[in-house]
Amino acid sequence: MVRARPDRASDPEDATAARCVGAAGSVGRRGMVGARRMTTGTLVMAIVAAAFTLLGIVLLARLSSPSLSQRKTYAYRMIGIMALSGGVVLGFSAAAMHQWSLAP
Repeated sequence: MVRARPDRASDPEDATAARCVGAAGSVGRRGMVGARRMTTGTLVMAIVAAAFTLLGIVLLARLSSPSLSQRKTYAYRMIGIMALSGGVVLGFSAAAMHQWSLAP
């Protein structure tokens, strides 16, 4: 639960902020309404994460083709898994960075 700071005890927005708490913690004073835009660094991280994730999915989907040689199968599997996992982790990092930038 969000507690009011002593210097802002009479602020009516503190009561609103206390109601904007989700399962993962505080959403912030403004909640989801009027949230700030993503910073440039966070946006770049999200785009790169999406590109890595898409690349990993495409490479793993290509494994269903029976005409791949053993070398290509090994390379597609390794690169696909690494790109997919890297994209997911980078996406989580971008989401966390965006959330931290919204903190009051």
